[in-house]
Amino acid sequence: MHSLSDQFTTKFTRAGRDHGLVLHPLAHRLERLPSACSTNTKIQKKLPSRGHGAHTVAKMPSTPADVFNVFAPTAVVDPGRAMQDHWMCSSAKCKDVLVLAMPMKELPVTKEAYLGSGATDFMRAQFYVVRVGSVDGQDWGWSNAPYDCAKKTSRSDIKPLYTVDEHGETKGETRFWAFKKVSNNKNKGVRLEEPVDGVDTSFNLPRGSVLTFFVREEAYETGKSVFVGAGDLATIAPYAPVLLQLSGTNSEQALKGNGLKLRRVMPLRQEAMSPFLDDLCSSKRDALERQDAARRYPAIANVASRSQACPLKCEVLSGAFVFQDDELRDRGVVEIAESGLEADTGSALHLPTELMLASMHTDDFERAQRFLSVALGHGAVKCMVVPSETPGVAVVQHLHVDMHKMLWLPTLQKMRTGDRPAELPNTDNLFMCFGRRIGSEEDASAFGSDSAPDVLQVSPVHTILRAKCF
Repeated sequence: MHSLSDQFTTKFTRAGRDHGLVLHPLAHRLERLPSACSTNTKIQKKLPSRGHGAHTVAKMPSTPADVFNVFAPTAVVDPGRAMQDHWMCSSAKCKDVLVLAMPMKELPVTKEAYLGSGATDFMRAQFYVVRVGSVDGQDWGWSNAPYDCAKKTSRSDIKPLYTVDEHGETKGETRFWAFKKVSNNKNKGVRLEEPVDGVDTSFNLPRGSVLTFFVREEAYETGKSVFVGAGDLATIAPYAPVLLQLSGTNSEQALKGNGLKLRRVMPLRQEAMSPFLDDLCSSKRDALERQDAARRYPAIANVASRSQACPLKCEVLSGAFVFQDDELRDRGVVEIAESGLEADTGSALHLPTELMLASMHTDDFERAQRFLSVALGHGAVKCMVVPSETPGVAVVQHLHVDMHKMLWLPTLQKMRTGDRPAELPNTDNLFMCFGRRIGSEEDASAFGSDSAPDVLQVSPVHTILRAKCF
């Protein structure tokens, strides 16, 4: 008699392989578990040599609970911690505030690239704020005031320049404080807690803000560069993730609306953006409202700006499908039709072919298309999009596939208490069910029966309105 773990591991792996799906890296280890898995018998398997003639012995899962544990979804990445971890890879802990952002235009990293961009004395660098990091006053955001480089200030007089709001609509958000200007620019006066001439010089930096800074040529000089961890990069592409180190300013600058200063810029790999997609707005209307909220703070009125080209989030509908005709092929894109894109963002969603291949980890277009279609059917695709030069078209800048949903792991966990979930993917180009493989003439059998049916069945062969998917 086949146990629950036997049927699941054997058939789930086989059904996926038959349809060209990429499964969990551990799936091959669980492909053939005998009925003994229903007992506490421990199965050992000798793995290939890993050098010096040594062999590693791995204990195979021996119960259904073991199998479910292997296929349990991993913990969700904490975005705030992810920011700090990225920063620590190339720099020390930060005395100011870390902000995950994206440059709205190509940003030179080297002096040669700066001069080649046509800039003279300075260049305008515009960033979209995705998330503002939290501070703890110790490892992150420990800058204090007053400060005198020539003598030690009494501890009782020192106050932090970055705090976390504890009440109101901004609860949990980082607050920036201005300090009184003193004659020596290396020093800081007391923190200003009361309005100056009726103007509040403290502020929160809302997510979705667009900030503009002037970067001068001297910022590219050796030993003075604002860029850290850039490696061999000459430029940072538009909408690529970066970490910014931002600091507050003295009261004079804050009263002029220049209450933020750019200290450092750290470029990140594109995949670093995935944990932060939910920080983006889904509609242009909401994005512009966030930008306007930042501009209402007097201390950053000149730094905060407004842009129609802000990035947006699109949680692609499970009924979406991939389409490409000759025109799209010549342009190097595919269309994700019926994506659920907000009307004010665009009516068509284009995905660059190179990005699709990179996101699916393959050089084979057909394989990438199949994989993406299955991910779409599971509702596992989320992306960051930006407006294109073509009216009504939005272009995907970052594509994220939730592998937990893609591999059906959250639903599989529900099988601990029941035979099957209430629903399976059922769209125009992805159909999944319990029973025997599609096309079999034998009677289907229920999950958990003696006849060892296929647990999942995939039929990506339906013809749709605009194209035949496969």
